[in-house]
Amino acid sequence: MGSSDSDAFKSAFEAWYSKNTVCDSTDTNYFVLLRSQNADLDSGSAASISILVSLLRAQLHHEIETAEELGLELTIKREVQGIGFYFSGPADAIEALQTKVIEQVLSVQINFDAVEIYRNGWINYLQGTADFDPLVIADDLLSSVLHVPRYRFDELNRAMELISCARIENAIQQFLSCFEVLSLACGDLEPEQAKHWSRALKSQLVLRGGELKSSVKHRKINRLPAGTSRMSAQTTHDDSVNYLYLQGVSNTPEEIAHFILLSRIIDSKFFTALRTEQQLGYLIQTGYREFLGHPGLVLRVQSPVAGPEQLEMKAAQFLEEFAASLKTMQDVQFNDFLAALIEQYTDPYSTLSDQADGAWRAIRSGVAPDFVPDLILSAARSINRQDFIAWALSRLDQGQSQRLSLLIEGDEHKIESAWRKKHESSFISAAPNLWESAAGD
Repeated sequence: MGSSDSDAFKSAFEAWYSKNTVCDSTDTNYFVLLRSQNADLDSGSAASISILVSLLRAQLHHEIETAEELGLELTIKREVQGIGFYFSGPADAIEALQTKVIEQVLSVQINFDAVEIYRNGWINYLQGTADFDPLVIADDLLSSVLHVPRYRFDELNRAMELISCARIENAIQQFLSCFEVLSLACGDLEPEQAKHWSRALKSQLVLRGGELKSSVKHRKINRLPAGTSRMSAQTTHDDSVNYLYLQGVSNTPEEIAHFILLSRIIDSKFFTALRTEQQLGYLIQTGYREFLGHPGLVLRVQSPVAGPEQLEMKAAQFLEEFAASLKTMQDVQFNDFLAALIEQYTDPYSTLSDQADGAWRAIRSGVAPDFVPDLILSAARSINRQDFIAWALSRLDQGQSQRLSLLIEGDEHKIESAWRKKHESSFISAAPNLWESAAGD
């Protein structure tokens, strides 16, 4: 895998290639991301680019249908600071289609009537966010707190209501006039074919008359302060939800490997404690979760019988008891979990889609994708039980650990006023104003 420009991660055009090494598939994945700081300068520009995605999906309807006829899948997504185009299928068909798609993007017709239709559609959609699944609401809050820039559902809704069609048109033109490009070709194609694709794409973009310029301010994550920060939201669903997120102190391979191992050890124990023994809910799980390559652990509980603050207290109590139990963990138990982690990263991908998605996540985070699995594997092989326990006790300590608790109130269980008042100082409304942002690379 390599970049088409020597100044990787700083140039305005980065093209990456990865040969299929995991299966017999003859397909190829081709990902193209157009991004610019103009896309998310504020909630108004963010809303405008979301409307642009809706316009593009409508105007590319024929190309999407053509892709299906050719055995291709074409997906257009709103991404942070830009728009992603995701092709999957035979390489020859991708080459023919992606040229048409990019041409259509660069010549998109901004019709005020269509803009107003999609703006109203977005408003209707976002006004119903209280009806969303509480897990979706919690995940939106988690991403909006930790990612910079990232706007919550309610922030986008206000922007959609206030923004004018003229402002939308201006924001779209600003985005299309100056952006940078990130691409990945992964699958059944040779390096020369991938280089041909990148040269053709670059020429197409440069000749369009705009400016191909590196203008993206690097995405960042918010580093949580020690202790527990909290955010709350409401849902019309009966169930309540608590997300308890523990953030790593760095994004080194060692920290990542330790968090992945911790997630393996803790998962079944958390389910047993809160589901089997305490009967608190039907969705109880833990999982490794990273943002821009920065590791962490999330504990999720969805419950029809308890309020979100009760779920948080139970999760925190579990972590305390789990940390104490680690001290008596035997070598044989620890070695079984560690062996499973090493096996996972010895052969990290089982499908072409897994390989492409893994490489794409690394590239978008500013990490050379070739090295990610190898570095994590090397870090995992150096872990021993004693050092892991010492590390885990530090990360799980309620006073030292960096925690974010997301409390989603269901209709049946509101947060008790006395509890909220007691913890009032820990509740936040907008993370970037409360603590220093740290680069996610």
